[in-house]
Amino acid sequence: MNKGNGKTILIFLLAIVWIGGIAWLYFSNTHTSNREVVIIDYPASPTPAMSPEIAQQIDEPIHPRCGDFLCFSNMEFVELYDLFERKSGVEFFTKYIYQIPEVDVYIKAKAETRGYKQRGFADESQLVQFENVRTRPEVRDAYLAMRNEMLNEGIRLHFVSGYRSSTAQRDIFTDKMKLSDPSVILDGSYDEVLDTVLAVSAIPGYSKHHSGYTVDFGCGNDYLVYTFAETECFEWMSQNNFERTKKHGFIPSYPEGVSNQGPDPEPWEFVWVGIENLK
Repeated sequence: MNKGNGKTILIFLLAIVWIGGIAWLYFSNTHTSNREVVIIDYPASPTPAMSPEIAQQIDEPIHPRCGDFLCFSNMEFVELYDLFERKSGVEFFTKYIYQIPEVDVYIKAKAETRGYKQRGFADESQLVQFENVRTRPEVRDAYLAMRNEMLNEGIRLHFVSGYRSSTAQRDIFTDKMKLSDPSVILDGSYDEVLDTVLAVSAIPGYSKHHSGYTVDFGCGNDYLVYTFAETECFEWMSQNNFERTKKHGFIPSYPEGVSNQGPDPEPWEFVWVGIENLK
């Protein structure tokens, strides 16, 4: 074979290879573009269902406990009684103070600014009398149990006050105001006197004593409630967030450290809300 023929054959073979490569690329791309692409969708693993108990713990934070009972802040004590009173079935009535509409409206506005709230009244026919104090039977029974427990430790607790009618509360308030002409209050000149009286006394219709669930306590031979916070009775009752007092269903009515609750703090006054509301 001469040189010329060999070169021709080589060129021919290279051309065939080049044409074959182009043809392969063309048919390969065409086949790929027409191919159906299958996407496999693997199912996600199911999330385990949350138990109702765990869900409740997340929704409702665990309330701290003080011994056998829930711990409460002083504000929570106040709110607890407000809720208890609304659910207790007491009846609410609008009561007059001086029977002078504009004067009564003025005084009520001042009282509500201090945080006083309208309070419900007990059915007087369902009250009992004990130690010269009227109260509800369940309150008397709880008091007796607590009093006897304290007596076993040499501490003598006693009732000072319980249920009060609107008439009794009116007399307390108006006696402290000492107004011969109640209308003079409307010019604001008696605002300081009014605030001083409201710091220690509710107006009729706004006293927790109307409900029959509220009592004032004394200790030993002392019937002056203003010193109750300094007595061994209060020391016994207030320990560990009033744990031993809660054991009998009582909580403080107007505790220290709560602003705008009506009167100034009254450590001698307690309200009964029942043990089941304290656990």
